[in-house]
Amino acid sequence: MDTSPPFKPVPEMGARAPSSAKIPGFDSKMMTVAGVRLHYWIAGDPDGMPVVLWHGFLSTGYGWRDVAPALVKAGHSVLIPDMRGYGDSEKPAGNDGYDARALADECRTLAGAIGFGRGKKLIHAAHDMGALPALIWCADHSDEAAGLLYIEAPVMLGPVLRQVFSYTPQAMVQGLCGGGFCRSHPACRSV
Repeated sequence: MDTSPPFKPVPEMGARAPSSAKIPGFDSKMMTVAGVRLHYWIAGDPDGMPVVLWHGFLSTGYGWRDVAPALVKAGHSVLIPDMRGYGDSEKPAGNDGYDARALADECRTLAGAIGFGRGKKLIHAAHDMGALPALIWCADHSDEAAGLLYIEAPVMLGPVLRQVFSYTPQAMVQGLCGGGFCRSHPACRSV
């Protein structure tokens, strides 16, 4: 099985992302892959279990800002790319390169070019539309995948929903019905 990247990357040594967004403990970098400048954050123990965090639609890698430092603290090596067209990555005109396979290939090439994972199998955690390129990478190169997690969460509405929903262990056990949102059942009305 051919594991060589489909594109030849052009590294920009020491290049910093222009964004003012910061993820504590992470380096913000840029690299050109297949003629497209991609932004990414990277941190953690290079010998730790490698994790790639894929962002969702209308989001960026910055959406992982609360999760990524905890993964690093747990000993993982973490790569968070901004896919083509998002965040500080380049946004080429037209439709070419925005399909899931092209996004998977670009991120795979990026990871290989920077030596991410040091040859270890990678864990992919994907939110929303990031799941399809992550799945394609894992399916096409299963020998490079340690696992794939698909996560659907209300990232953009998180601050609003946290005011409405209770994410305490008790609320998670009781659910919406027992959490005071339902008034249809006698048990719920007493909460």
